[in-house]
Amino acid sequence: AYVCNLPLPPADELCVFVSYENGKIKAYAENAYKIEFYVDEKLLYEKSEPPYEFSISLEKGSIIKAIAYGKNGCIAWDEKLI
Repeated sequence: AYVCNLPLPPADELCVFVSYENGKIKAYAENAYKIEFYVDEKLLYEKSEPPYEFSISLEKGSIIKAIAYGKNGCIAWDEKLI
């Protein structure tokens, strides 16, 4: 935003990034109070404090998704095909 001379996002903006490495689904989240983890659209795990991760063995072709919930009522998500 700064480089393009656009207004900066508010400091409480919600964001999430999900990854799968070494047998763990991990989510990095800013300003979230809860993260839900899905594999192939099925809710598998929920966590309310960092680190936002859990161990699971997955096959190639699975879709992982993390949904972050913010205190101001907003929702953000990220998903990846592994």
